[in-house]
Amino acid sequence: MDKKYCIFLDIDGTLIGESDKAFEKNLDTIRKVRSLGHKVFVSTGRATAYLPLKLKISENFDGVISGAGAVSKVGDKEVFKSFMPHTIVEKYCQFAFENRLPAILEGQNNMYHFGFAEGFMEDSLKIAVEDRWVKLDEKNISQILTPNVPIEKFTVLGEIPKELDNVLGDNCVVLRFSNYGEILQKSRGKGKALLEIVEILDIPVERSIAMGDSMNDYDMIKTAGIGVAMGNAPDELKNIADMVTDGVDDAGVSTALAKIFKL
Repeated sequence: MDKKYCIFLDIDGTLIGESDKAFEKNLDTIRKVRSLGHKVFVSTGRATAYLPLKLKISENFDGVISGAGAVSKVGDKEVFKSFMPHTIVEKYCQFAFENRLPAILEGQNNMYHFGFAEGFMEDSLKIAVEDRWVKLDEKNISQILTPNVPIEKFTVLGEIPKELDNVLGDNCVVLRFSNYGEILQKSRGKGKALLEIVEILDIPVERSIAMGDSMNDYDMIKTAGIGVAMGNAPDELKNIADMVTDGVDDAGVSTALAKIFKL
């Protein structure tokens, strides 16, 4: 395959699951694909401050899309960034305090939380940089979350109250899952970020490949020339994908890349 492709891979439930063996197999195949001249990007809902260290992004990938399209990098160069408006950040925090909501603000430099979900914090610290977690309270919040603090997205652990949708207004997209939810910038998205990067790299969108397992991957998989849903993805995602691969713990990323590139 002489023509060069650009590949976009989600992290949780796609690149990384419970199996370290599957993860290493995925990385090994990614290295082979990159050795052929193709470009491989991480494309995740995680904010920059919450990227897993085990990915070694600068070593194993050509760039990263974080915060579901909030920030895009090609190599070490930041090519796009868009952060939550401070007025929305303030409304989200006020709602979280008033309702004791296990809410998190995912930033470019730090992760912010309110101390309402300690169990989650303990699990998260195992895979992220510990000193990037900042606990907020009603006394310190105005000093910590100033208007120039870059927040890429919000996360809520457990059920997102319907009332929050009205508080945030039309600037946000709320995605609800079984045990958590994500609040993304409506003006962004993984699909839009994909289009921006292939344009920068001068690669036709027809030669883009996107893989994911979640509804925050929907627009990316629909936009890509080849959209791949993981075996553990919901039916809504599988129905719009061009290909369904194995599950995350069966190294579905490796399986799909090996098939597409005849490795």
